[in-house]
Amino acid sequence: MNPRKAVDPGCMTELILFESQPAEVQDLTGAVSDDDWAEDFREYANYQPLGSREFHTEWKQIQETTGRFLIRARTDINTQSQRINWNGRYLRITGTYQHDEFNDFTFVEVISQS
Repeated sequence: MNPRKAVDPGCMTELILFESQPAEVQDLTGAVSDDDWAEDFREYANYQPLGSREFHTEWKQIQETTGRFLIRARTDINTQSQRINWNGRYLRITGTYQHDEFNDFTFVEVISQS
């Protein structure tokens, strides 16, 4: 009997793009832009919602959603300089951890605010 936890690769139907932001980029006027994100790599993933909440800040109502993606194992994900673009929705990466002791899959935890 195989003790490994089975993960069906067929459940990974969502294509997500990992993007990184270069260190401060200045335009011709010297202004620093935060819109210059470049695609690093693409992965097929399975999205699992974890929860959401609403709160008020500075006269705005904010909705925050947390979730995680299950992807094939990667060690090159940087929570400080990368984000996920999922169907045009930008998600901040808050953490990563291995799915099991065999290191075949990685969970990527994300948060979205709107």
